[in-house]
Amino acid sequence: MLLVSAPELQILGKTISELSGGSPLIASILGHSLKTVDVAARDQLLHELDYYLTTSQISKGETQVLEISYQRLSHELKQCLLYMGQFPEGQDIQVDKLCMLLAAEDLLLPVDSGRRKTTLMKSVRNTLEKLALKRLVEVQEDNVLMTRMYKSCRLHDQIRELCISKGLDEEFFKIVDFKSEKELGPSTRRLAIYLSKYGDGDAIRFRSHDTQTLDLRVNDCNMAIPNVLYNMKRLRHLYFPIMYQSDTGNKLKLLGLDRLEILVNFDTGACNVDDIFHLGSLQVLAAISDGNPKDLEAIIKCLDKKSADLHHSSLNIRNFDCYTKERVAIFTKVLECKSLHSLHIEGPIGHLPKNVAISRTFTEMVFDGSELEDDTMIVLGKLENLRSLILSNNAYVGYEMAFAASTFPNLRVLKLLNLEYLENLTFENGALPKLSTLVIDKCGELQKVSMPKELHDMLQRAKESNGDDVYLVEPFPTIRTN
Repeated sequence: MLLVSAPELQILGKTISELSGGSPLIASILGHSLKTVDVAARDQLLHELDYYLTTSQISKGETQVLEISYQRLSHELKQCLLYMGQFPEGQDIQVDKLCMLLAAEDLLLPVDSGRRKTTLMKSVRNTLEKLALKRLVEVQEDNVLMTRMYKSCRLHDQIRELCISKGLDEEFFKIVDFKSEKELGPSTRRLAIYLSKYGDGDAIRFRSHDTQTLDLRVNDCNMAIPNVLYNMKRLRHLYFPIMYQSDTGNKLKLLGLDRLEILVNFDTGACNVDDIFHLGSLQVLAAISDGNPKDLEAIIKCLDKKSADLHHSSLNIRNFDCYTKERVAIFTKVLECKSLHSLHIEGPIGHLPKNVAISRTFTEMVFDGSELEDDTMIVLGKLENLRSLILSNNAYVGYEMAFAASTFPNLRVLKLLNLEYLENLTFENGALPKLSTLVIDKCGELQKVSMPKELHDMLQRAKESNGDDVYLVEPFPTIRTN
């Protein structure tokens, strides 16, 4: 660390104040830069910035601070920072998704290929930690205290503007305003389209055949997508919006996208399910189905076929029920699928199928309106890899819910939302030893919550560190510790 005398410190403070132009971000970046270099490097940096002070171009001085900070980054840090610039302004970027994207583009490499997921997450944490120390990225710690990983990160608006400028200069990515620009350059590799709430899918027609990443995610609209995606032969990452359809009424074709590695929000109602059997490079699949048994069976067959290649898969099943033997049989196949990691299911189930061997690969489960009964926690509690469990909208209709000792050994997140019949909730000693987020909301009949003092204290510490959203119990029942 650089040691300076009191007069020098006063001069530095004045210089930082003038150069920052009142911007806390610039002051923080500049202060960190001056603090971590030797005298010669400090003087050189101040000399580079002196011009903007003497010519009263303070705003350019702010830009120059960011420019110099960027140029001093390693190649790997520059690549990560630029990649984050593609995300919409002010958006929290989920670190696990960022890790997956960086790895898919070979911008982040694992140290040990034998432990790919672990080393990739450590690599992205180290990268974000370095950028955060330089005040170029804001990070949020994961509320799972045992992992010491980041949950999300984001860019300050000024940093994002720098990334957009540098991304264009270095031909790393380009943001296109389709209101004024209808053509893409022949070398455009990454394309993010931020559409209005009306979902003007015609913008997709003005595409580049070299585009490798296409992000169509937009909220609160049902987008009509032109059936031209199959022509984008170099596409590696495709993100559909939550709600969409083909503009012709036919199902969207993806056959021929041989390089596609990440496919998110693949809706069996809007896309041809058979196409995914032929996506030979697919590594990540997030699928949506409206509960059609044939589509669900096709998805499960695809997951089983690609089990060796898929790094992560999720399935969101809407409007489902178990009122027929056929549907119970399909739901059983879903639960037993050894290539499925995340399941979100909506609709009445009643009982989990008898003698079902639920796959141990599940890390996340969401039950919505499932009307599950008393033995559910005993069955689900045996899933040693389950990290997150959410029960909402009468997903559970029993009056009492008990988490027995030694159940849910790795569960981090538990959310009980709008369970109208629940009256008593009990956590036994030794249950949920790694729980760090507990949310109980809109369970109006809940009268008593019993839990070990150790668990209560652990959740309180998590709340103090990460905010109210990690330990929320409303309305307020009696909480007893033992």
